[in-house]
Amino acid sequence: GNQNIGNVVLGDGVNGYVVHLRSDVTFDSLTVRPNATLEMYDKMLSFSAPRAVSNEGWIYLNDGGKLTNVLNLDTDSGTVIYRDTDSSIVQGFNIRDFGPGADYHDLRLEGGYMSPTQDIYRLQSDLHVGGSLTIGRAAFDANGFQTTVDGFTALTGGSVLTPYSPGYDGAAYYARTGDQHFNGGLSLGYRANFYGGTGTVDVKNYLTVSTANFYAPSILNLYGAQNYFQWFNDIAGKFDPGTGTVNFLGSGPQTL
Repeated sequence: GNQNIGNVVLGDGVNGYVVHLRSDVTFDSLTVRPNATLEMYDKMLSFSAPRAVSNEGWIYLNDGGKLTNVLNLDTDSGTVIYRDTDSSIVQGFNIRDFGPGADYHDLRLEGGYMSPTQDIYRLQSDLHVGGSLTIGRAAFDANGFQTTVDGFTALTGGSVLTPYSPGYDGAAYYARTGDQHFNGGLSLGYRANFYGGTGTVDVKNYLTVSTANFYAPSILNLYGAQNYFQWFNDIAGKFDPGTGTVNFLGSGPQTL
């Protein structure tokens, strides 16, 4: 049954420790030190009173994870990874909202790599990532909400395998109707796809579309003093402006 374990510290800050949470537990506090990993599955992690996790390592919310009285999983350090552990089926998961301010520091979304199509991670409210956002073998659906990423955003690439084989397509991003703000740059890897919607998309620092597909939104704003935008187009990639507008708004030289 669920029992209170008290104040819990994972790792010594040097060596790599991995803890698998396979039963419902209650903590008074939780600290994940550097190089330590907490793997959560379908069990509940609760705090005895509302508080935040101190995370300098990695927390896996496998299959979405379950949390009670957890204010956040740390917003200025550490990495949170959403991952599907069942590669045999395509699933949809909601990205957890932690209220006003930043929701996560570094956030990664990973899907089931043996599936020929992608798991989908959907927003249920506005998302603010204080660090970086990495989307792996998965699709991100903004679902009508605003996304703000202060650090770098990467849509990782797929493989060079035969079409429809596992891992063939890269990540996908569906901007929909909400505004999307990429304050630290945006990069699309091999066979990744960005689908702009009716909301505005702001990209600071640089936009890189490397043998991928970028379908522009209604308004695409490219900012920055010395941005460098590069599209490497071949048979597998393109920049599609649609009927939208691309605004170059940098205060200094910009290179296309």
